[in-house]
Amino acid sequence: FDSGYASDVGGKLGTASYTMSMLKEGTENLSALELNERLESLGTNLNASASLDSSRINMDTLSVNFAESLALMNDVLQNPAFSEEEIERKRSNWIEGIRKEEARPQTQALRVLPGLMFGEGHAYSQPLTGSGTPESIKSLTREDLIQHAQTWLRPDNAKLVIVGDTNVEQAQSLLEEQFASWQAPASDKPEKTLDASMASGTSRVFLIDKPGNPQSVIIAGQLAPSGQVDNADTVDVMNTILGGSFTSRLNMNLREDKGWSYGARSIWLDNEGPGLLVALAPVQTDKTKESIEEIIKEFTQYEGDKPATEDELAKVKANKTAKLPGAYETKGSLLSGLVSTFNKGKDVEYLENYGQRINAITLDDIQDNADKVLKPDAMTWVIVGDLAEIEDKVRSLNLGEVTILKESDVK
Repeated sequence: FDSGYASDVGGKLGTASYTMSMLKEGTENLSALELNERLESLGTNLNASASLDSSRINMDTLSVNFAESLALMNDVLQNPAFSEEEIERKRSNWIEGIRKEEARPQTQALRVLPGLMFGEGHAYSQPLTGSGTPESIKSLTREDLIQHAQTWLRPDNAKLVIVGDTNVEQAQSLLEEQFASWQAPASDKPEKTLDASMASGTSRVFLIDKPGNPQSVIIAGQLAPSGQVDNADTVDVMNTILGGSFTSRLNMNLREDKGWSYGARSIWLDNEGPGLLVALAPVQTDKTKESIEEIIKEFTQYEGDKPATEDELAKVKANKTAKLPGAYETKGSLLSGLVSTFNKGKDVEYLENYGQRINAITLDDIQDNADKVLKPDAMTWVIVGDLAEIEDKVRSLNLGEVTILKESDVK
């Protein structure tokens, strides 16, 4: 479904994730226990979840039980009970999960970063986990969940992908039999607002105090291309060289060479709307300043006097293409690849041609992308650590305006 927790904007954060998690907690015809017993008897796994840009129901079943399992899937989709008892049972555990996210330096930083990057009111300006806030989850009602399901989980807002021992005629016949009553409402199909966010022209630093913490978690974020761009493969390869693999520049520098971190990396969040490029490095406290300097150096050199090399590009190409013969041997991996491809607006041929596109990437392509994408002088830094030990040193770097986030700012 084209929804995800980006659809929570303007409402209660966490609604999409909570709604999807409730679909397996019983229907109007079956209690949660009865539903799980039926699924287990059929050897069927059924799950529902939300990510940033989409929500989905996944089902894995024996071919012989396909029809019966589809009937259960239809019941879950069209007749969720949203039992008050189950909602309340889940609520306390959910809020406890958020508290754990807030307590861990890395997830705490990732909860804070999107709001700093995208600004208030943007669909992406919420915790990257999609779990919402304690306040929003406390205020969620059964009516909120029903409203979300009725608004977003509709046939004209969905894609259906099936992988297995079947064909179009067989599958269509079963689907028409099981889902005949599933009709789109008269209201217009909802649309998310994923406008590009204005990039900050200068670096900013946000500090979160964790007294006595033996490590500092350093996160540096910048806006990046959407995953929908035509040269998405090139952006991915560019990032892989920088920080997207064990042998990437960031990890080899901070872990293998300096020994200041157990692992440093950069992640390209290839969202449907504006993307993010995030450098992430948990480092020993007394090397916080030096680690920041090394991250900046790696970004700056990459787009400057130390561009990607033939050897680096060849290594990434070999790694990405060598996996392809076995990449889609299981139904689950093939399904995942197809869903990702279709969500990017591409077809099966695009997935099949992945290796050709990777092998066609040149050093000039990588350098051009590095020049256009990397913004080492305009990054948003979120640093979680013992401020008594690191604050003065971080300020001495003169990266930009420094803000200390209070406990109330990071929930």
